[in-house]
Amino acid sequence: MECLPLPQTECLPDVMRGIIESLVHISEAASDRTLHPTMFQSATLPGISIVDYVARLQKYARFKTHDFVVALIYVKRMMLLHPQLKITDLTVHRMLISVLLVATKMFRDIHFSNRYYAKVGGITTRELGRLERCTLDLLDFKLYVSTEEFESERQRWTSAEE
Repeated sequence: MECLPLPQTECLPDVMRGIIESLVHISEAASDRTLHPTMFQSATLPGISIVDYVARLQKYARFKTHDFVVALIYVKRMMLLHPQLKITDLTVHRMLISVLLVATKMFRDIHFSNRYYAKVGGITTRELGRLERCTLDLLDFKLYVSTEEFESERQRWTSAEE
């Protein structure tokens, strides 16, 4: 699959750096590859760091900070509902693109096609469709995020950058 060139990571706002650090910390803490594989697991380590992956998603898919905040809320919900689900260096990329896709479809009137998001994310359209369905199932289709929940999570990362 053809890949787009990678953007520079220094364009990331501090709040995004905090979210990335959280994802990296979670994935490093759970990097046990002997865990049962999930739909999100890649067969091999992705050839792009999570930092560069986030920068790529921001640049080409135009995901904004609020999309990442909602996505992080979804990740936390999935992990609460399914404690056996672990974020590792083999799952973090696919999980992130799938929760971002779901968040974007839930909270935006206009968004790109799955085909475009798949190309930017480095996976096939079919794979992204399966990941989207898996994400919805893991969330039990409960996608609503209250203003209070969103602001609490956003403040957590805003205060982390100060």
